[in-house]
Amino acid sequence: MSNFWESDSFKKLQQKWYEKLKKSGFDDAERVVGDELKLKQRATNAYVQAPRVVRQAKLDYYRALCEYVHREKFKNEADELIMLRRSEGITIKQISKELKKLGFKHHRQTIRYVIRKYEHRWNIKKWSLDKLTSKR
Repeated sequence: MSNFWESDSFKKLQQKWYEKLKKSGFDDAERVVGDELKLKQRATNAYVQAPRVVRQAKLDYYRALCEYVHREKFKNEADELIMLRRSEGITIKQISKELKKLGFKHHRQTIRYVIRKYEHRWNIKKWSLDKLTSKR
């Protein structure tokens, strides 16, 4: 006797359900790989798989950002949002989408520049002028 989830009728119903979820904007934590559901890997290198020194450096970086963000008196609302979201570990791509929803017109390169500007000002990372304004 075969399992119900292997039947054609179940697979059709499942596909219909996935289409409804996708249309609603639902972002499932799993994705179909072949015939199996696998958890999405949202990072190219999972944090837990990184060496201990790398994990500690990232933790220190985000702690420092968070501390400085909450001390800074921002004159620019967009800069404040960029740095707050960055201190939360949000990617530049996600920050860009959020800014656009709020009516700001920031390109990813501008967001990268803002992050580097504050990292430099707060002595978290030092950037030379050419690196401060470069694309990567």
